[in-house]
Amino acid sequence: MDEENLQKAVKILKLQHIALSSLMHAKLIRKMQKKLRRWWVKPHLLSELRNAVGAYAMVCQNFQLRDHEVFELQFKMTVDNFEKLYDLVRCRLEKRHVIRSPIPSCIRLAMTIHYLGHGGSITLNSLYYRVGMSTYYKIIAETCKIIATVLTPMYVKRPNTEGWLSIAKDFEEKWQFPNCIGALDGKHMRIRKPDHGGSVFFNYKRFHSIVLMAISDAHCRFIWFSVGDGGSFSDASVFSDCSFNEKLSNDELHIPAPTQLPSSDRFSPFVFISDEIFGLGKNLMKPYNRKLLRTEREKIFNYRLSRARFTIECAFGILCSKWQLLNNALRFNLITSRYIISACLCLHNFLMTSNRQNQHSNNGGEVRQPEVQNARNNRSNPVLIRHNLAEYFCNEGTVPWQRNYI
Repeated sequence: MDEENLQKAVKILKLQHIALSSLMHAKLIRKMQKKLRRWWVKPHLLSELRNAVGAYAMVCQNFQLRDHEVFELQFKMTVDNFEKLYDLVRCRLEKRHVIRSPIPSCIRLAMTIHYLGHGGSITLNSLYYRVGMSTYYKIIAETCKIIATVLTPMYVKRPNTEGWLSIAKDFEEKWQFPNCIGALDGKHMRIRKPDHGGSVFFNYKRFHSIVLMAISDAHCRFIWFSVGDGGSFSDASVFSDCSFNEKLSNDELHIPAPTQLPSSDRFSPFVFISDEIFGLGKNLMKPYNRKLLRTEREKIFNYRLSRARFTIECAFGILCSKWQLLNNALRFNLITSRYIISACLCLHNFLMTSNRQNQHSNNGGEVRQPEVQNARNNRSNPVLIRHNLAEYFCNEGTVPWQRNYI
């Protein structure tokens, strides 16, 4: 009996060994088959063909040299602005030559700007520029990160005291709202539902989004933005938890002291303006509740504030009109989506600033310097600050047409 059991055990071990060897052999064969590729690089993606008959060589460079209007339609900016942008990001876009020659930095920038401006299919764009789909996705992520990193300190930098005074001067001249240093609002940017995101990114408009919170100046340029919070959070909660609001509450933004309003002996602090959802603060003004408007003074104040706050609405509109990728859901991971939105905001400011510099080489005029005498009366109570501004708009600061819009 012992010998029979031993022989059975030996047979079982042999069978297990044979089965295990067969399994290992099958795995090895499958692994080798995976390594066998038809091409190292697909023929239509060869760098020689890309540089000779790709979209950049056949279309972009041709329009860059011969038809600037069509180039601007394709890349949403003039040739001069494209070359200026390329000079700013060129060093970070260049890749080292290791085994194969890398895609030139100019093509990488053109591919990204074209996709941001028009959206569309990655599959078609990759064929258009003769690069692989995975390569196109990677180039978009890397280039948008570089654009945001390089342009943010230059074109979306936080103003100093003189900068706040200049913004207030522009709001006073363009929108007849003195002591205003920015318009605040939020926007839901569509995204594909993130993996394991739950309901964090599902907003009240019934689509998935991340919140873009921003402040614009009088010329629809962004002076601050924050992007990335889930769409289920309200604008007020997103702003209350951001570092900008913390610095605003702690007086760390170098905002000028309260100053005298034009043609008046009233004093008022410098304020950001917002809609009703935000809280009222000494440096944050919102309109009176529309359901509780009782007097003409309150209606006029709401009109004047809404008129000045139109700048942030226009800024969002111009942003999405110029960079049409933002009109559809972003089909990227969250980190790449944030970099794409940040890059679009930076490019918006870059183009708005460049075009404004070309139109107005000298802004002219002097910035009104603040007078802080007797300025403490209305400084601490936001309700009194709003009441003071409302009285000013109905008396010394009135404009001829305001009563036609209430």
